[in-house]
Amino acid sequence: MTKKDYELIAEAIKDVGLWYHVGEGERQHGAGVVLFSLAMELARELSAANPGFDQERFMAACEVTA
Repeated sequence: MTKKDYELIAEAIKDVGLWYHVGEGERQHGAGVVLFSLAMELARELSAANPGFDQERFMAACEVTA
């Protein structure tokens, strides 16, 4: 996979997260946990496939928190 592929995946996760904002910009708790878990699992798998993959940078690009 290329950097562009990683960026595309992170952007898709971030975009889905935007659909789950409610009220004062707070994310629904359940949706946030699911997206965070998905992003973490993808980061682990992508890191295993590519030792140069930066998990922290990927998670920051996803903009998800548990």
